[in-house]
Amino acid sequence: MKLLSTLSALLGTCAATSLHLSISPSSSLLDLGELPSSTHATLFGPSGKRATAPLRVDNSFVFDNLEEGEWLLDIHSRDHVFPSLRVDVVDPVSILPIKQEGDGEAAHVAPTPETVTVYLTHPSNKWSHLGAKIAASTAPLASQDQVKLSVSALGKKAFYEQRQGFDLLSFFKNPMILMGVVSMGFVFGMPYLMENMDEETKAEFAEIQKQGPLGMGGGASGGQAQNTAQQIQNFDLAGWMAGKK
Repeated sequence: MKLLSTLSALLGTCAATSLHLSISPSSSLLDLGELPSSTHATLFGPSGKRATAPLRVDNSFVFDNLEEGEWLLDIHSRDHVFPSLRVDVVDPVSILPIKQEGDGEAAHVAPTPETVTVYLTHPSNKWSHLGAKIAASTAPLASQDQVKLSVSALGKKAFYEQRQGFDLLSFFKNPMILMGVVSMGFVFGMPYLMENMDEETKAEFAEIQKQGPLGMGGGASGGQAQNTAQQIQNFDLAGWMAGKK
């Protein structure tokens, strides 16, 4: 009898609140069997404390003997991204109101404080910014209560960028292609326009071609073009940049 009482006392002192985190299917993870065995969850606590739980057969993680403090819970997966959770564990004894003399019966009625509270969080948020509350427990930390919650995968990790295929519309949107199409239109469309011109317009167009681009004769325009080419060839760029005329 003494041995049984001693064992029960030891088990009572070792009992503590645990956290049971399960994974539920989502649009990015329909089959939970796709999760590799290397998937695990980690609790990062104050003063460098750390606890790790492997993925169980029922696609869940269990953290036993939750200690008091503020913890960050992350699920590490090779192929999927999961939300980060904040787990606040508070000893209810330290937050109970102190009874003062003269307090009435109403002072004894107080809401039961929460010992374990789980919030959704994000690594970019300030630690003081609390997200949405998704689970809570008011059981004492020394009890065998189990805080249960479920999370889903946010998306699938993409390590490689998918190569885009050939798009005919984007090909014709290229400015160089548009310029080539317009040039080809002038080349093949000009004879058709010449055939449809009246005789007076054809004569004026032929006179303009004879005069050259500057309205001069063919010889004058040819000489001027030759002089311009020689000036460009003999242009002293260094002297011009130095201010010489």
